[in-house]
Amino acid sequence: MKILKKLNGLFDKVENTEASYMKALEKKEEEILKLSVDLQAKADMLKELHKETLKGTISKEAYEEERVEVEKLQAAIAEMQKEVQLIQVYENEDIHAVLEELEAERNVYSAGKRTEMRKIEMELLEAKLAYLEKMQEARAKYNEIVNPEVKIDALKIKLGMKQRSYVSGAGEVLNMIGVGGGYEPLRVEQSEVYNALAYGQLPSGLQSAVSKAREDGI
Repeated sequence: MKILKKLNGLFDKVENTEASYMKALEKKEEEILKLSVDLQAKADMLKELHKETLKGTISKEAYEEERVEVEKLQAAIAEMQKEVQLIQVYENEDIHAVLEELEAERNVYSAGKRTEMRKIEMELLEAKLAYLEKMQEARAKYNEIVNPEVKIDALKIKLGMKQRSYVSGAGEVLNMIGVGGGYEPLRVEQSEVYNALAYGQLPSGLQSAVSKAREDGI
């Protein structure tokens, strides 16, 4: 589905945009924090200078000099706080622009999505058919294996040596597979189908049983 490549490229663009603005925001907030610490120190100093000015121990000019520095810091912090707000505004604008590109591709994507979804559905139906065909194949193999036993029983029944055959059919014998201390049913439960589709989860018991059989060379 070619459109997915284009859409994923746009989603990457969104991620890169968010990352770049986040980096800029973090840097700006670090600068604000540093200046805020400096401002607090200078504000405390200015307060002390003001006390000394009132007591007449230092000149008013010295106090005014320090006050100007404090005001410069306050102005710088205020400017940076505006820049922080602008970063958020610009980020939203840039992401909105990408969203418009995504929306512009919606019709192409929707048409392609329907086609691809139908392919997936058909693949699942094919898998179901293949599963049932494997059951047919297993039945044929099972019948071939037990056929001599069935024929012997048939001869004994004909000669009056036996009333009936106790050889079970494939449906009874292979419906449940013995694994470890229990059994694994061949029937696929609806909950197993749902978990595989919704969460990508497979039955752990089934996986363990198959893994163990492979290790044993079966």
